[in-house]
Amino acid sequence: DVRIEEGAPALGHDYETHETPATCTEAGMTAYACKRCGDSYTDRTSDPLGHDYETRETPATCTDSGQIAHICKRCDNSWTEEGAAPLGHAYEAHETTATCTEAGMTAYACKRCDASYVEQGAAPLGHDFSRLVSAQVDPTCTAEGREAVHGCVRCSEQSGGAVLPRTDHRAGAPMRENEVAPSCTEPGSYEERVACETCGGTLSSEHKTVPALGHDYEEKATSATCTEAGTLVRACKRCDDVRIEEGAPALGHDYETHETPATCTQSGRIDHACKRCDASYSEEGAAPLGHDYRTQETPATCTEAGAIVRTCKRCADMRTDQGQEALGHAWTGPLWQWADDLRGATAAFVCERTPDHKRILKAKVTVMDSDEKTEYTATVEDEGRSYTDTISIPKTVVDDDPTTSVPGDDRTDSGIDIGVPIGGNSIGLGSAIEGGNGIGADSGTGSGSVGSSGASGNTGSGNASRGSVGGSSRSGAVSNASSSASAGDAGSAAAADAPEQKASGDASLVNGELRSDGFRVTLRNAPGTTQAVEVAPVKEGAAYDALFQKAAEDPDGTFIGVFDVVLTIDGEERHDEFGSLDISFPVPSAFAGRSAMVYHAHAGDAERLSTHGPIAVVGAHVTLTSVSDLSPFAVKINKVASSGGLSNTGQRTSAPDPGTSGTARDARPTVFIEPRTLIVGTLVLVAMVALAGGLICFGVGRRRRR
Repeated sequence: DVRIEEGAPALGHDYETHETPATCTEAGMTAYACKRCGDSYTDRTSDPLGHDYETRETPATCTDSGQIAHICKRCDNSWTEEGAAPLGHAYEAHETTATCTEAGMTAYACKRCDASYVEQGAAPLGHDFSRLVSAQVDPTCTAEGREAVHGCVRCSEQSGGAVLPRTDHRAGAPMRENEVAPSCTEPGSYEERVACETCGGTLSSEHKTVPALGHDYEEKATSATCTEAGTLVRACKRCDDVRIEEGAPALGHDYETHETPATCTQSGRIDHACKRCDASYSEEGAAPLGHDYRTQETPATCTEAGAIVRTCKRCADMRTDQGQEALGHAWTGPLWQWADDLRGATAAFVCERTPDHKRILKAKVTVMDSDEKTEYTATVEDEGRSYTDTISIPKTVVDDDPTTSVPGDDRTDSGIDIGVPIGGNSIGLGSAIEGGNGIGADSGTGSGSVGSSGASGNTGSGNASRGSVGGSSRSGAVSNASSSASAGDAGSAAAADAPEQKASGDASLVNGELRSDGFRVTLRNAPGTTQAVEVAPVKEGAAYDALFQKAAEDPDGTFIGVFDVVLTIDGEERHDEFGSLDISFPVPSAFAGRSAMVYHAHAGDAERLSTHGPIAVVGAHVTLTSVSDLSPFAVKINKVASSGGLSNTGQRTSAPDPGTSGTARDARPTVFIEPRTLIVGTLVLVAMVALAGGLICFGVGRRRRR
């Protein structure tokens, strides 16, 4: 009786795949086979790849054409086509001269293959045995002699050399050789040999023996060790025979324990080492401690992503993960810088996140000329935007407005000169700083001038050599505050109580000011007897970069440059402890009426920078006062004209920046003389020199209050 009941449901196939990749001619296939029952089927997965031929060229030889083979990179399929035609042989001749036994010949060999042929040359020369190769060797008792040998002068062939018979031996005294000394247990021996006195050869030899010596013992005790008992050793002095007797028992090990603490990744260990021998064993100590990480985050910069660094406090394990993505540059600007002739300019863009990242672009300058002014416009294109900066220069020679400056006038002298040419003479009228007039007359050549006045209200005389409008020229080294006037200057003065100041090198002392290449320095309470100043532009270096970045924090303006002011007192360069001084920096007259900023890197602390301004541009100069330490300065002209911070008299109403070593010099008022006053003065001068006629010329200078 059989009963059948349904059990577990069918399992379904469990296929295992095997992929056959496609070849050049066969499609790719995937085979599926059930792991349980063997059921299988196949699917086509990709088309044949086709042949991928690589070309290999066999160049032509002298006799065979070249071949071009096309071989598939994936399989062995290939086909060949004929290449270049055979090249033909390129024979090179090699001549062999005749020898004693062989005729000469000329061999021709192809440079490209091994083809060759030979042409017969001169007949053989025959031997010439006139060269001595070796002299005659006489015979001995051990060796035969030999006649002299002569060789051919042209080849290696030789003649002579016949053998001469040996002579007889002479026996010497018997000698011991190969002697073996006797040992404790073995007899000794030696060979008794008779040799020839002439050649040293053996004529006779006899073997002889010596009896054994027997043992000669020495006793030595060995102490017990950790694992072995002590012994009494009896050893023969002559041989290695040893007799051993047992002594003290083994001592056993005396262990010392050394514990190695666990680390972040490794377990601790306890080592046991015997103090007497090298026996040791180890056992496992504390479990690994695991890492104890300290996290440090590096913020992202303009060009580099931030990083998160985790460092284990116990070991050197370090793991780094990327932090914030790089921020990219945040450009500000541009900060303009013009060439001295205004024919070129650059625009600097500075990253506000990383000030030492900057781009400087060369601008295209266009010039617009009209009857009233000349206008210079600089233009740069950057990242799809256009930036411009414009400088206008009025074409006014004399300005009747006492509240403005005259373009091109870079004087800081505080007086008025009037030169009046009458006939061949010139007369000067000087107006001093604090009252008092100087009148002088002298004969000279030229047409008169409008120039600078004398100093301190004293009266003197002037020699006019030519006419000019602008700053006066002074020459020579000056001491005790005296000056000699020339080229349109009128008046000279001496201050009895003034300290001695001397100018040297490229600098000159004028009315208490040291001048160098347009720069003016006024000293107060200066030590020493001789002072000299030198101002040099700075084009690169750490100070230049720091001051440029400081100026670029507010890029709306024109960067004039960086200047290093060097003061020498009595031959020693001074950066501080010189009292105080005022510095006037020359700027292009096109910036008249604007305001400026001065940046100062302090001596002894280059990272401390001071900002001074806004300062009015007066007389084509920017003046900084009460400077107590010298190091590089930077000057920048602001984009907008000066206003608000200056009163009608030119006094600053805004306080200077705190913590600075210098303050902006207050703009000085300009003093003018009315035309009718000048006419009366001119008539008086004409009457004094008794000259008649001529055209009266006068000019007006500006006077600024100290």
